[in-house]
Amino acid sequence: MNYHGIINLSGPNIVSIRDITEYIGESLNKLPQYEILGIPSKDLLGNNTSLLNLLPDLELTNFFK
Repeated sequence: MNYHGIINLSGPNIVSIRDITEYIGESLNKLPQYEILGIPSKDLLGNNTSLLNLLPDLELTNFFK
């Protein structure tokens, strides 16, 4: 395979940053700490279309498995 470009690595789930940090915290037996600034947050989206086009047989793992 000879590919040059950007590929987003994302799975099939839609998860929030809070979901991810709480999952990591549970795995490490630590409580995450948050600083709420009172300003609107920006959405962070990972589009994995290029990845799936490049590797059509790829099976993505559920984040919360």
